[in-house]
Amino acid sequence: EGDIEELTNKSDCYVLSRTTKPLVYLFYKLLKKGIGSVIVGKDLEKGLQQLAKRVSSPSKDQILIKLEEELAKLEDELTANNIQKPLFHPSYINLEEKTSILRVILDVCRNGLELESKISELFNGSSNIKLMSMHRSKGLEKDVVYIVRSFEKEKLYPIKYAIKEHEKEQERNLEFVAITRAKRELIYID
Repeated sequence: EGDIEELTNKSDCYVLSRTTKPLVYLFYKLLKKGIGSVIVGKDLEKGLQQLAKRVSSPSKDQILIKLEEELAKLEDELTANNIQKPLFHPSYINLEEKTSILRVILDVCRNGLELESKISELFNGSSNIKLMSMHRSKGLEKDVVYIVRSFEKEKLYPIKYAIKEHEKEQERNLEFVAITRAKRELIYID
């Protein structure tokens, strides 16, 4: 058990999470304390930028409305294609995570025009504190690794969408990957 408050600018570690939203929140929490960090994932940055362009507006409120419209539109498309549980479909889950990330980023924007530059800020920088999803950590190692177990009073893994036994098994394997990234010290954050 540990606390993210232990991190300083001299820290050299990975912070892993099942989903990215907690990492974005943590990025800004550390930034407020004057501690730099960077989120690893250029493909995620690209996907967030594409979504931000689609919902672009000077108004933060208008962006939030457009994000909800994007989710509703995808749900309608999936339903029209006879998908039984559209909210559990991988494309919906992916879009839902991206919209939740953009909401967190919008909270630190003065207006909607800052959204794209704030996205870039997350992924471009140099810091020894690397924030990444458990998936991205595969094949990497670091002496000190933090794992975020819960966020906003919700357990992050196994992910709530893992219902079938093989999906639960994949979640256990992913947890094993995260745990084995630590060479010296593994710290859980709740």
